[in-house]
Amino acid sequence: MQQEIKWPAEGNARVPYRMFSDPEIYRAELARIFLGPTWQYLALAGELPQPGDYLTTFLGETPVIVTRGQDGEIHAMVNRCAHRGNLVCLKRRGHADNLTCVYHAWRYDLEGNLDSVAFRRGIAGKGGMPASFHLEEHGLKKLRVDRFGELVFGTLSPEAPPLANYIGNQIGSRIHRVMHGKPKILGTTSQILHNNWKLYFENVRDTYHATLLHAFFTTFRISRLTSEGGVDIAENGAHHASYTRNKVDRVDQATSDQLYAGIPSLRENFRLGDPGFLTMAEEFGDDTTTQILSLFPNFVLQQIQNSIRPAAGAGQSGRSRRLCLDGGRCRRQFHPARDPRLRGRVLGPRNGWFRARLRSQSDDRSLGARLLARLSALDGVVT
Repeated sequence: MQQEIKWPAEGNARVPYRMFSDPEIYRAELARIFLGPTWQYLALAGELPQPGDYLTTFLGETPVIVTRGQDGEIHAMVNRCAHRGNLVCLKRRGHADNLTCVYHAWRYDLEGNLDSVAFRRGIAGKGGMPASFHLEEHGLKKLRVDRFGELVFGTLSPEAPPLANYIGNQIGSRIHRVMHGKPKILGTTSQILHNNWKLYFENVRDTYHATLLHAFFTTFRISRLTSEGGVDIAENGAHHASYTRNKVDRVDQATSDQLYAGIPSLRENFRLGDPGFLTMAEEFGDDTTTQILSLFPNFVLQQIQNSIRPAAGAGQSGRSRRLCLDGGRCRRQFHPARDPRLRGRVLGPRNGWFRARLRSQSDDRSLGARLLARLSALDGVVT
């Protein structure tokens, strides 16, 4: 470190801005956290249904390939060819019988083992690899992979504890609460967030902002600070789950409206033509309408009424990939990104920023598209 960090006297209640901007601190975090003894979310098992399916993701800024092998198991390896370090998989997802580096055609199986090297024996007795070269010594660098239900996690560290121990009983029960059965994937969106990775993680743990920023939460009483709720912290202090039971208010409805009076997120003139549109089907048995859960350092699992969305972020650029799920038990509740007629696209870059767009496949503007446009205008953001 160039300069010793002097932590404010208030302790953890104050964080120096330098923690979010110092490149040396960030490099240390990549080495000690993202490449250290932590488990990081890679994919949903259902994203790789068939042997040969693959997708690419990151551990911090380390590119990773996740595959469904011919053995039916899920494998993960660093997306860097053992020869010259080039990316092996260039697409975000696909299907292949093997993994071949386009640069020099080194070919790997779906578990990351090196299968063949182009012109390994040379030509006409000249050139080629030396006799001491063994394929089994030059595979892709492999991750430890484990599953928690349908959630797939990986780590490069041999020192990381077993995944179930890392998550713990308290937060593990919160995951099982919403990830019951085998979820159906309805869509994927991705964003580039121009901020330090810790800011997104702080955001999902910040229960203060949600009902002050998001008009949909406050106006339609999906979540308010006046509702019953709480925050669970994992035994190791690394993970959390906040929750709201909006059917139980700590104050009456009139008092709640009065407390939110003058706050921009309460839009009294904003109404739905059919109030039944937001009727929630009780599928979890505990009247919890909102649950926001995080696993350090990169995973977020959100339940908002009957909509479930896992998200993973990585790197200084704040890459975020989100899936929208249907648990198979309730299909009535609408979430804009869950409508199968909509597709998320990342456009750009333009002036260093990426813009997100939702496109309807039908000529007419669907209900989902209209509602999403309305919510965007209200919040200024789509979350």
